[in-house]
Amino acid sequence: RQKVSYNRISGTVTATGSFGSTATQSSATAGAASGVLFAANANRQRAHVRNTHATDRMHYCDDGTACTTSHPYLDPGEEKTFQTKDGLNCIRGAANNITALIFEERD
Repeated sequence: RQKVSYNRISGTVTATGSFGSTATQSSATAGAASGVLFAANANRQRAHVRNTHATDRMHYCDDGTACTTSHPYLDPGEEKTFQTKDGLNCIRGAANNITALIFEERD
């Protein structure tokens, strides 16, 4: 829900968005060893992550441990939204490194 107000005299509509005020785009590589997908950030509202690989899955974990192929994953081309201020780790699911695209919304 968003607060919306309408002024009939001037014809203006004012809406207050529920998204963060700063958007940041970045990428990370999921390789053969567990690595940082994105670091913890107290100002993050949500992060959208996309697996850009055509055939391989990318595993992720948010429990502060090294990521393994037994953790949850994103299929090729899949995108997931994380609403967390914690960091995430990642690892590739097969033989190919994966570039993950990350779009963060922050306060």
